[in-house]
Amino acid sequence: MNQDPFAQPGRLAIGISACLLGERVRYDGEHSYDPFLAKTVGGHTKLVPMCPEVALGLGVPREPVRLMGTPDAPRALGTGTPVLDLTEGLSDLGRENAGEMSHIRGYIFKSKSPSCGLHDVKVFPRSGAPPMSAGRGLYARAFTSALPLLPVEDERRLVETPT
Repeated sequence: MNQDPFAQPGRLAIGISACLLGERVRYDGEHSYDPFLAKTVGGHTKLVPMCPEVALGLGVPREPVRLMGTPDAPRALGTGTPVLDLTEGLSDLGRENAGEMSHIRGYIFKSKSPSCGLHDVKVFPRSGAPPMSAGRGLYARAFTSALPLLPVEDERRLVETPT
């Protein structure tokens, strides 16, 4: 009998971007700790952290990546080394993790991230025009495409109060 390694009696498993739990996995060696998510949400659920870049073997700190091209077909390229192309790696990992994390009941992604952002991720046109804030992170795009009925949101939209 397969036992869910993340199961805790009475708690739903929720995927979450690891930086939101205080893990220093961001490109600059920092984190994006969110006490509401870590303490309040984490107090009622089993949070399952994931950092796609670290999972792909990139170090911390590392060269930043940004989305280049168009919002419907961006590429994740290094800002200083454009030959650093994480497009396929992030997309493949998103699909793979969706299969491996089928036990989770929701996912909280890091906003504006070229990997994990769900909404308003900057996409830089190759023409040198100003960036458009209309993209979706490549890991998040692949993950949510593979699990289209899974409830997902980013931390910013979960904790912002309506104005």
